[in-house]
Amino acid sequence: MVKVKTAVLATLYCLGLVLLLGLGTWQINRGLHKGNVLSLVGNKHKDYQVLTELPANPESLNYQKATLSGHWDTQHYFLLDNRINEGQLGYEIIMPFQLSNGQNILVNRGWIARNQAATLHIPTTEQLNGTLYLPKKGYTIGESIPAQQQADDSWPKVTLYMDLQTFSSVLKQPLSPLLLVLEQTHPDSLTQIWKPVVIAPERHYAYALQWYGLAIVFIIFGVIWYRRANPTNQD
Repeated sequence: MVKVKTAVLATLYCLGLVLLLGLGTWQINRGLHKGNVLSLVGNKHKDYQVLTELPANPESLNYQKATLSGHWDTQHYFLLDNRINEGQLGYEIIMPFQLSNGQNILVNRGWIARNQAATLHIPTTEQLNGTLYLPKKGYTIGESIPAQQQADDSWPKVTLYMDLQTFSSVLKQPLSPLLLVLEQTHPDSLTQIWKPVVIAPERHYAYALQWYGLAIVFIIFGVIWYRRANPTNQD
């Protein structure tokens, strides 16, 4: 019975140590990824690249500055909910834009306060400057747009998170996997609060250090526990 209990504790100990080391390594990888994203934003294609079409491989345009020409779909757009700017709750306006060749892409026009959403000005420009990126859902709970709101014909539609598949479905047209974030200086831009990364790489490295520190403490306690449980094995 004692041996079984010891085996169980040893197994739990090993699992705990593996978990701590795994979390530390995961934070390191997240930090490296965020650092790579920042390097792309800061160094890759600083000048706007004029695009007449979006390529089949969107990864090549991730975090690249671009100029697009076409026209807005001002009748259908999305209100990305629960976006805070300087302590005030509001929306980010996500509006479709059709390129001259017929391709459709969503554009993040920026942030607007909730009480000003009804007075949103209609964009008129036919040329956009901004940063392209590939939005990801991340961890989500529930539908981005409630089923009832998806089925009705009312616009705009409030959404909890970026969900290109659902957006394409309610718009009844294919969408590019890329999204364009308007430059703040563009005449149709609102207040831009979008950031390529939310948590800086340095913070991920700090978290990793904490996890590795806990792993070291875990190892020390494990050695102490083993020596006390096996006093005859000590020199």
